[in-house]
Amino acid sequence: AEFARRLQREAGDDQTAQIKLAYRLVTSREATERDLERATAFIDKLQTKHGLSQDQAMQQFGLFMLNLNEFVYLD
Repeated sequence: AEFARRLQREAGDDQTAQIKLAYRLVTSREATERDLERATAFIDKLQTKHGLSQDQAMQQFGLFMLNLNEFVYLD
């Protein structure tokens, strides 16, 4: 929940900006177009299919980001 709040605080209400910031913070790289498309689709699906609010969907997205192999495993 705190990660989602940080994204909103630092990137504002723009969902794309929040996604880009999440990728920079978690993976230390810029999000690709494919990353943006997949993340947007994931968040939209959480809202439409599962009935989550924007805030709840962003919290789930934050958990998703923190569980990426790029974040969890070091090379």
